[in-house]
Amino acid sequence: SRSGAALGTQNPVQFVITGEHTVIAQFKPVQYTVTVGVSPSETGTVNKSPNKAAYNHGEEVTLTAVPTAAGYNFAGWQGDVTGSTNPVTVAVTKNMVVTALFTQSFTVTTSAVPNEGGTVTLDPPGPTYAPGTQITVTAAANNGYSFTGWTGDLSGSNPVEIVVVNSNLNFFANFGQPEFTFNATSAGN
Repeated sequence: SRSGAALGTQNPVQFVITGEHTVIAQFKPVQYTVTVGVSPSETGTVNKSPNKAAYNHGEEVTLTAVPTAAGYNFAGWQGDVTGSTNPVTVAVTKNMVVTALFTQSFTVTTSAVPNEGGTVTLDPPGPTYAPGTQITVTAAANNGYSFTGWTGDLSGSNPVEIVVVNSNLNFFANFGQPEFTFNATSAGN
């Protein structure tokens, strides 16, 4: 070919030698796609940074899972990325398909009534839990008070209760100050 003429993109290429020629092979990086999704659908999004249609071999992309539906939290990655690191940065070395998994979560709120009467603890600590999580709810009275019972989404008078979380819950630990009877007698007048 003449100086500056192109031979095309075929590999191998055949051409007729008619004299002295300089042949220059040009290479470009192999490019791959990164396809992202969420499960269940419409519970979140995945942001890519940089956000491109194709990535050069070895180029890094950062994936960030963001819940968008109320009551859902990021639970982990599935597909060509695994684990639960969020955001996660990966080197693109092939066409990748990555799904962000979101799970429904429930909130457990607690209150002491009156507030100075005691404390309420959750084990494991909350306040959000995956469906089916078993928790221990404990009421502890402060000095000068005693635990009198639960109201809200928990009932009874046992200060330690085991609960399976399958909805948003509100627990009120009720405390009262003990009352004493005072009897007095007079010795004389």
